[in-house]
Amino acid sequence: MYDKNKGFYKLDQYVDESYMDLSTQTGEYQIGYPLNFLKDALGGMTKSELLVIGADSGVGKSEAVNNIAFHNAKEGKKVYIFSLEGDKYDLINRHRYSCFLEELARRHQGGLACSYREFLINKIPEKGKDLLQAIDEEIKNNLKTLKVYNRKEDLSLALFESHLDLINAEADLVIIDHLHYFDFHKKEYEAINEIMKRIKKIQEKYRIPMILVSHLRKKDAMRSFPDQADFHGSSNIVKQADTCVVMAHIDVGEDGDAQQIKTNTYQTGIRIVKSRTGFSQKIIGVMDYDLEARKYSDEYTLKVCGNNYIANINEPPAWAKHARSEKQTEEKNADSMY
Repeated sequence: MYDKNKGFYKLDQYVDESYMDLSTQTGEYQIGYPLNFLKDALGGMTKSELLVIGADSGVGKSEAVNNIAFHNAKEGKKVYIFSLEGDKYDLINRHRYSCFLEELARRHQGGLACSYREFLINKIPEKGKDLLQAIDEEIKNNLKTLKVYNRKEDLSLALFESHLDLINAEADLVIIDHLHYFDFHKKEYEAINEIMKRIKKIQEKYRIPMILVSHLRKKDAMRSFPDQADFHGSSNIVKQADTCVVMAHIDVGEDGDAQQIKTNTYQTGIRIVKSRTGFSQKIIGVMDYDLEARKYSDEYTLKVCGNNYIANINEPPAWAKHARSEKQTEEKNADSMY
């Protein structure tokens, strides 16, 4: 397809090839988002999109990407996830626990609930344990197209590339959780530069949507909400990505902090800090994150931020279908205090 003499596409070939690629699209996004702010703001993922998600520690970035994996596997998409952080069974245990709580709620048996730490040591009421086998069967039936990296070997760049060579023909989505758990054989900055450049080349070769999770820099007193500059390790993380999303808890003041600690529900913001297809970098979607149940709320409120401020958006724009107004949020918060 290239002009061998000059190393460029001939224009008619370039136009024809791009049209053939465009015409294979179905009019629907390749990958969907279960988080409604991302669904409303971006719709979904295109077939050659590299999405990087960065978050402060403990905010729930793994929960977010796991939810994307489960959501799309339930839709029959072939999802390959390289879950590299924490215990090797953490991904499925989090989901099993969430399903367990949902089933107890459905049966009005909330008294059989336990904390996630208790769940991990099997300190579950006996009647609750009876549900686990049925839950596991449902998980296996619903997530048949989900494949999880078995972590027998540390994931090097070369090993990752060899896996992609094998799975590219069938994979609909590849998730790496996360970047800083790759096996580095050089200084972190150099290694991350190399990994990001190579991942983007691999992705362009196979045109598979990919999600990559990353650390953020340690928060300082001047930061209102993280932005592009807060990705930890290298500026190439943002440069190579098509879309960058950051997540952080919202500072709600002492009274709000006390309420969050009491209810174990934290206001968590999502901000799209880069989008090649276009979206305001100033908008934050704020959801409730239930730390114990490991779940995000379906509704969100909108805020706008700058270098040193966060302000309310009182009336959501038309695209924000799952947003509630600031007045509705205030009423909801007031009700929750009683």
